Amino acid sequence: MGFLTFLSAILLFGNFSEVLASYNQIDAKEKIALYKLDLMQDFLEVGDNEVTYHWKDSDGVEQSVDLIVTLGDVGTISSAKEKNVFSDKQLEEIQTSIEQKDMGKFTTMAADVPYKLNGGMTSSQFVNTHAYDRHKYEKGASSTCSRTRYAKDVGVKSLRIYTIRDYDDKFSRREGDNSTSTYYHKQYKSSISQSVSRDYVSTQWHRVLKIDGVETTHHPLCI
Repeated sequence: MGFLTFLSAILLFGNFSEVLASYNQIDAKEKIALYKLDLMQDFLEVGDNEVTYHWKDSDGVEQSVDLIVTLGDVGTISSAKEKNVFSDKQLEEIQTSIEQKDMGKFTTMAADVPYKLNGGMTSSQFVNTHAYDRHKYEKGASSTCSRTRYAKDVGVKSLRIYTIRDYDDKFSRREGDNSTSTYYHKQYKSSISQSVSRDYVSTQWHRVLKIDGVETTHHPLCI
């Protein structure tokens, strides 16, 4: 954006801070899309959140960038800034690598949902009783955003393994008790969630959470 164009915008809007705010908002929207921040919005706290976004580049090598993500009072992300990125060249390299990863996903088929008879209601498929009790298939129940449930005949254990091993997007952050939470996300070819009523949540996304490297829970992800 040239200086004269920028000056014209100031004259047109009559407020320097409003002009900056309008461009920051555009920038924020682009970064939310680039770093898939909609996948992590549910575990952010109001204010600044330090989060690391991980992805695998076109050679299958894991890369990462540290972010400060700001969640507003109304529960929406207002900004995202990179830490330890000091030049446009660095930022362009990050953006290109992520876009190449996304393009590779776009040009290949999403993973099939693993089948297992009654897998969504078999306790041994789940990592622990918490995950089983909260997210198992249950006849007559519905899968909602506040409590997602697996479909009846999905291989939950296989979903867990594939989501960690072949994740699409991964986030990590340091918690208040000094533990590290790592969230793995993967999109599958068809829905993995239970469907009963018109209001149920159908989702192809799966999440696995590890704390200090130990798997603690997993569930279909409502986004």
